[in-house]
Amino acid sequence: MGGTAVECQIELLREVAPLLPAGKRITFFGDAEFRAVALQTYCQSQVWPRHVGLKGDLHIQLESGQWLPLIDLPIRPRSGPVYCQNFRYTAKHAFGPVNILARWSRKEHWPRFWATDLSADRDAWRRGRKRFWIEPTFRDWKSGGFDLEGSRLIDHRALHGLVSGMAITTLWMVHVGLVLSTYSRRPFVDVLHKRDYSLFRLGRDYLRRADVMGWPVLIDVAVHQPAPHRWPGSANHLSWPQAGAVGLLLLYKKQRQNPRMPTSLITESWHRAASWPALNCIT
Repeated sequence: MGGTAVECQIELLREVAPLLPAGKRITFFGDAEFRAVALQTYCQSQVWPRHVGLKGDLHIQLESGQWLPLIDLPIRPRSGPVYCQNFRYTAKHAFGPVNILARWSRKEHWPRFWATDLSADRDAWRRGRKRFWIEPTFRDWKSGGFDLEGSRLIDHRALHGLVSGMAITTLWMVHVGLVLSTYSRRPFVDVLHKRDYSLFRLGRDYLRRADVMGWPVLIDVAVHQPAPHRWPGSANHLSWPQAGAVGLLLLYKKQRQNPRMPTSLITESWHRAASWPALNCIT
């Protein structure tokens, strides 16, 4: 949702820290927005291994003492990952030591850089790739899905209500997308030569098309409940939480039509869900 100040980032981490499970290794992943030295120092105090993006114009210090921008490192275009050890970055703070991972992929005009306090090697590269798992969520909640920015909400209470509804609806759509992938139903909404849809996008597009085509709608979200053994032949009955998810889909449709829609309509959508005949809703 745009850039954030380092003070806001640290405040958020302080709120999250007590909620993290005890006895588990916590690794901090972030893009270049989270490269600030103050934030890295906070993660260091929490004993969290870090893997953050760096900009190419950031200056690093070599073992010889020379300072140069990352972009001047000898990295070949379209090469595999490059691992560099023992650097410090920013002439003002000389923060480090950190290790650098770099890659210049075929689809990029410039190389990308990451810093980690762990050894820069193949294992670090594989760990860092996990960060991309959250990337589709940004698109799903923004231009490629709910268009949250279009709501222009600034009141945190109203925003909390809207995000809560989006979270439940996201869970449902991801579930539908997962079932589509598991049971080879992706061609219903995806194309074979470009498999870049997230599970959310698969579920969303299927539900939209199902509403028009009269296809069966899979709604069997439950905690610790395994996926069904076969694709559903007809619309399923809904429990009240599932009906709520359907109601939030109605909310989503309304929000797309009117981005400044008041979030009080969440309540209306929940009540309307139980009477949506296309899904045989029951409460």
